[in-house]
Amino acid sequence: MIEQLKFQSLKDLKSEYKDCMKCNLCKDRASVVFGRGNPDAKILIVGEAPGIDEDAYGTPFYGTSGTYLVSLMAKAWPKEDKAFAEIAKLRDDRSFLEAASEYFEDLCFYTNAVMCKPKREVDPKKAEIDACRDRLLQTIYTVDPDLIIACGAVAASAVVGKLIKIKKHLGKLMDVPLPSYISDDIVRYACKVVYSPGYLLIRGDQALVSRQKGDSYKTVIHLKESFSALDYMHTKQRSKHFWEV
Repeated sequence: MIEQLKFQSLKDLKSEYKDCMKCNLCKDRASVVFGRGNPDAKILIVGEAPGIDEDAYGTPFYGTSGTYLVSLMAKAWPKEDKAFAEIAKLRDDRSFLEAASEYFEDLCFYTNAVMCKPKREVDPKKAEIDACRDRLLQTIYTVDPDLIIACGAVAASAVVGKLIKIKKHLGKLMDVPLPSYISDDIVRYACKVVYSPGYLLIRGDQALVSRQKGDSYKTVIHLKESFSALDYMHTKQRSKHFWEV
């Protein structure tokens, strides 16, 4: 998608949805969790739904799940990146994660399939995902990323617009055709499906990463594949690397 198709800024889009009442999730929320990060990011990260911390602070991937995602991204990030290599030298875990979080926020934009926290933190219903999908698509078009990372089946289903099963699509680099708002053309995006950090924390297999085992380690590998392919995907060419939906 070329530059002139960015029909409005994320600031305008956020303002449009600041008082959203399109589904029942608005009844119990503390915040509308729109997104954060670089509005011109190469990487758009889509989560499933805000949790308690995200709802309280109004920002996606805030708190434990966001910190864990940053730690996985840091393990997967290309070693050739000299700027990040300096961050990796930090010995204090807290300082490292704070610096890595800031670094990735300059490179990524974070959002969720739905903007409001579901009651009792269950997965959002299909009607709630559908009600928020127009906002999600507008976010995708406005950011215009080279890569979308969908964290979990709910996020992947929201991006694609149909049911995505995590076991079938996990680790796949999907070629996702999306309808354009301003023409009859189809806009295509690369989307990688990975486990959600919330699920991984429930699994509790963090200690297995160093032993190259477990779902968290699989996620590191899937992220590494995605990051290493960014330069290739920027060409927007089709190849065997893509798995159509």
